[in-house]
Amino acid sequence: GSRRHADLSSPAFREASVRITQAMAERYGTHPAVIGWQTDNEFGWGDTAQSFTPAAQAAFQAWLHARYGTLDALNEAWGNVFWSMEYGDWTQIPLPGQAVSASNPAHLLDFMRFSSGQVAAFQAEQVALLRRSSPGRFVTHNFMGFFSAFDHYEVAAGLDFAAWDSYPTGTLDALSEWQLLNGDAARRYARTGHPDVTAFNHDLYRGLTGAGRLWILEQQCGQIDWAPSNPLPATGAVDLWTAQAWAHGADAVTYFRWQAATMAQEILHSGLLRHDGTPDRGAAEVAGIDPARYPSAPVRNRVALLHDYESVWLYGAQPHSQHLTYWAQTFTYYRELRRLGVDVDILHPDRPLDGYDLIVAPALTLMTPERVRH
Repeated sequence: GSRRHADLSSPAFREASVRITQAMAERYGTHPAVIGWQTDNEFGWGDTAQSFTPAAQAAFQAWLHARYGTLDALNEAWGNVFWSMEYGDWTQIPLPGQAVSASNPAHLLDFMRFSSGQVAAFQAEQVALLRRSSPGRFVTHNFMGFFSAFDHYEVAAGLDFAAWDSYPTGTLDALSEWQLLNGDAARRYARTGHPDVTAFNHDLYRGLTGAGRLWILEQQCGQIDWAPSNPLPATGAVDLWTAQAWAHGADAVTYFRWQAATMAQEILHSGLLRHDGTPDRGAAEVAGIDPARYPSAPVRNRVALLHDYESVWLYGAQPHSQHLTYWAQTFTYYRELRRLGVDVDILHPDRPLDGYDLIVAPALTLMTPERVRH
């Protein structure tokens, strides 16, 4: 009845994915019209980054065995002496969320690491086939804004650059819920999206692979149909969003979608063309964009904001206050830097930081000796 019926820990599913990817790569890989590949679509959409199946549980237990070697080491690392949680056999270890009370945060963290690795391995199988059968073409993926169900740095490591799907008017309600914006701001920016929200994700995904490149693979070009409210964007908003993407280092902006559909779940989602094929407002704005306004220039910033997904997960595992979120904490610093007129690179804390005048490191929860020295 819908999509994303997938368990990334299922050997049968993974084998089918390899077979389909291989067939597509061999059929279209050297076609002159193919300039690059997008793997999958929005990994983790619909709460699908984690699987809670027998296959996932067996794979998680094997992952833990490989990581810790012995149950004594795992029990020590997780602090399982507390609440008498020691395990005596690898098969005793459940997937988190199956206990009567809060799960051990170390257990949750390792499960998120495991699940992220499954996403990365699933994509890596596809990327290897594409590299072999379609040489000279880029490979990327379209991530989602403020999404944290897997480690995007890990998943993006094998890509030429990262891309994301920008829907400025669709994120405001969720951002209010996460304490990133209050209700008044959400109403004020209902038809344009909040500029710092979109900018944050541009800067995050530009820095994801270390290549300093960015594509917008889905740019909103009219009203959407999946948010609690879906107003028509303000006149000039599509042009504005395109200019903003360029200003934050985007090499390309592509729009979702070409024509509004006449069937199924996204029938009320706009396109550059209306349902009858005539140009919609977004098409007029895109057609009026002058490429001369957007000369190619690298983004060179002097301030780095550090960010990592393990900190996101730990904040969520044990929130010290019901209104405290990792994203709110980090986004507050980002907004203040932008308010001062400062351009920002968002980087993983283990990336090289030479050449920056200022390093801002809010909400980093997990510290290692190596990271402290870095």
